[in-house]
Amino acid sequence: MDELCDAFFAVDSAWRFTFVNAQASRSWQRSPESLLGRVMWEEFPTLIGSDFEAAYRRAATERVPVVLNSNARGDTRWYELRIFPSGDGLVACYRDTTEMKQTEAALRRVSAESERERRTYHTILSAAADMHYVLDTSGRFLFATEALLRLWNRRDDEIIGRTLLEIDQPPAIANRFADQVAQVVERRVSVRDEMLFAGDTGGRTFEYILTPVLNAEGDVEAVTGAARDTTARRANELTLLEEARRKDEFIATLAHELRNPLAPIRNALEVARLAKGNDVAIEYAHGVMERQMSHMVRLIDDLLDLSRLNLGKVTLKLAPVEVGSILESAIETARPHIEHAGHSLELSLPDEELCIDADATRLMQVFANLLNNAAKFTAQSGRVWVTAAQADDYAVISVRDNGIGMSQSMLSQVFEMFRQEADPLNRTEGGLGIGLTLVKGLVQLHGGTVHAVSEGKGLGSEFIVRLPLTRTFHEPVLRGSRVPNIPATNWHRILVVDDNADSATSMSMMLNFLGHDTRTANDGIRGLELAEQFKPGVCLLDIGMPNLNGFEMAQRIRAEPWGKNILLIAISGWGQEHDQERSRDAGFDMHFVKPIDPATLTSVLSAPRK
Repeated sequence: MDELCDAFFAVDSAWRFTFVNAQASRSWQRSPESLLGRVMWEEFPTLIGSDFEAAYRRAATERVPVVLNSNARGDTRWYELRIFPSGDGLVACYRDTTEMKQTEAALRRVSAESERERRTYHTILSAAADMHYVLDTSGRFLFATEALLRLWNRRDDEIIGRTLLEIDQPPAIANRFADQVAQVVERRVSVRDEMLFAGDTGGRTFEYILTPVLNAEGDVEAVTGAARDTTARRANELTLLEEARRKDEFIATLAHELRNPLAPIRNALEVARLAKGNDVAIEYAHGVMERQMSHMVRLIDDLLDLSRLNLGKVTLKLAPVEVGSILESAIETARPHIEHAGHSLELSLPDEELCIDADATRLMQVFANLLNNAAKFTAQSGRVWVTAAQADDYAVISVRDNGIGMSQSMLSQVFEMFRQEADPLNRTEGGLGIGLTLVKGLVQLHGGTVHAVSEGKGLGSEFIVRLPLTRTFHEPVLRGSRVPNIPATNWHRILVVDDNADSATSMSMMLNFLGHDTRTANDGIRGLELAEQFKPGVCLLDIGMPNLNGFEMAQRIRAEPWGKNILLIAISGWGQEHDQERSRDAGFDMHFVKPIDPATLTSVLSAPRK
């Protein structure tokens, strides 16, 4: 949308900007970031009381498209505004029509101008991309610019003196155009319309205006017209509306996907509360909560990864890795889904190792996603095949199943964002429709390609990934986080600081059950006081906290003699690369994204220290 000539923007039901393209940003001389989330009337108060405000409010109230050509107070330029209802707000586009207005005004003076001026207008209009023409009061052409002649592939003498019907335009179009010319002559008013015209390049949509040319006595002596090809703009408007529709569907699907795991979590909590002394029921409830929490974490991680991918903020940590090891790790990650569905899985690897330069974690994410999809969209007790082979200078990896397959229409769109089956109520499996978009983006970051193959519905699917091989292979060196010199006897003293009281208390309780001595605080100031009194060996700190945030608290702890050797661990909802860099700069030893896996935390706390 940023490459369009027209300015596009969108507002929600509270008149807050939700989208601003580059053209609108340039027109308003405001960056998109300075407008997003702001109320339109507060940012542009001159609109209040204008024709533009009336048009916006009509579109919002009546939920109908509105078209307006007007100028704002204090502005000499004219704009054409198109407004469309969308979701819970509006999408709009506008363009500067001042030049067209000026052209129309100039043409109304054609009959009173000299022949020299007429030739000047002819030269100017013929050089314009828009099509301009003059008709007599019967609708016969008196003048046509080169742009219009090119559209119909006609010479000037083949059009002049003829009506639209006489130059072989379809009768329905020609008769409608003739009626509009008659209306202009009779009522002395301009008529604006949009129509599909046929040319050698096929049918295209044109917006045009017919304006009366009055003589000195006020009688109509001619009709001037101007037309513009709006085919691309109309297609872009439809695309914008479709994107808005898909966004609304995605938000509804996201709410559904988040509620789905919340329901069994709530039920499991109630089971655990009621099942006092029933170890089997309590163990079952714990399993349900763990599985559903893992599902929510994967869902949120995919959303964050996709956002970073779209913003170009995914940084690969490349190292020579062997394809087989990546596939085996991905299979282990997806194994619970595969086994739960009762599928059999066959892995076929070549005798010789396939070495690629890759971010092993990201590629494992790619293949785990493909395997989870195969498990999800294959009926119970199905089959999944994973094969790897060398083709020229590429490693070719295939993930194939005998599942539900895809139609040809779905096959061509399967990697598009939020693309899923047409009816979300008929889906047997959940999902946001972002996994394959993420797969494609990560594969392309590695210089590879991915494509899907399916013979049709019910005939299974295959996803084929091609990745460039590297010539040499060296065992990658794994580099861990900095670990301070801490005596083992201090590991049982742990300070937990988080402004979410439930989060801090539950973490403290878990650590107590593991045999650690803990203290908790819910803000940075209190946390710093406790740290000085308690002298912990480990601090688990949230980042976003009132009074004193986690970064500031870490810096102050490091500045104290008793705080130099404390193991500082950031546990935060912020987890992008720059967040982790800030943690390192502030003095943290490790940075984990919430919710941290208890097994991971236990491993960190029990690991031998240097």
